[in-house]
Formats: sequence, C-alpha cells, structure tokens
Amino acid sequence: MLRELGVQPNQKLEFELANGSAIEREAGEVRFYFDGRKAVSPVIFGEEGDASVLGVVTLKSMGLEVDPVRKQIRPTRLILY
Repeated sequence: MLRELGVQPNQKLEFELANGSAIEREAGEVRFYFDGRKAVSPVIFGEEGDASVLGVVTLKSMGLEVDPVRKQIRPTRLILY
C-alpha cells in the first residue's frame, strides 16, 4: 500500500519477533494528517502476512492517543523532559 501511495523506502531495519527470530523490513517516512494536525512518522514496509498497524509513534507525534473505553482518538497531554 505504501508503494501505491508513492512512498519510497530509505533504509532497511532488523526486527526481532516474539519467537526470537529476526526479520528485515524496508522503512521510510510519511506525512500524516488528522483532524487539523500533521506530523512526519516512520513507516515499515510490511510483507504478505504482516499486520497493518498505526503505531503510538505516529499518534504521539501528532499529540494524540487512543481512548480504549470510548474507542476514539483524542488529544493527549504532551510532556517535555
């Protein structure tokens, strides 16, 4: 899907699976827009059988979080350390 959208990979990363085995996947960057917010976030080019997931990195970069009770995306409090 990423390639269909014109996204190009710019690196390869290694990931460890729950069973301890390692896999390699291509990665790139995408600009996301949601409810007037925007951010650039890393994306992983999955292969057949890989899950499609919008991750916490993307949500946090836009100042958002998932409310599991209401099943909604909502603004979150950002904290600087």
